[in-house]
Amino acid sequence: WATHKHPRFLFPSRKRGLKNAHLVDLPLDRGGIQTAMQAVVKQLGIKKNLMPLPASQLCHPYAGGRG
Repeated sequence: WATHKHPRFLFPSRKRGLKNAHLVDLPLDRGGIQTAMQAVVKQLGIKKNLMPLPASQLCHPYAGGRG
C-alpha cells in the first residue's frame, strides 16, 4: 500500500501500471496474484517439494476431534 496508496484496495489491479495504481477501479485478479507469488517464490529460491506432507500433518494436533 505504501507504494500505490490506493484509497480502497490493498492490492489494486496493475492494468494501468504502478504509477497510476491509485486510479484503478478493480482489485488485483487471480492471474495477477499468481504472477506476484511466482515472482516472490523465485526471488526467495523456494523449490517445489516433491514429497508433500499428508493431510493429517497439516492440521493442528488438537483439531482432530478425538475424545
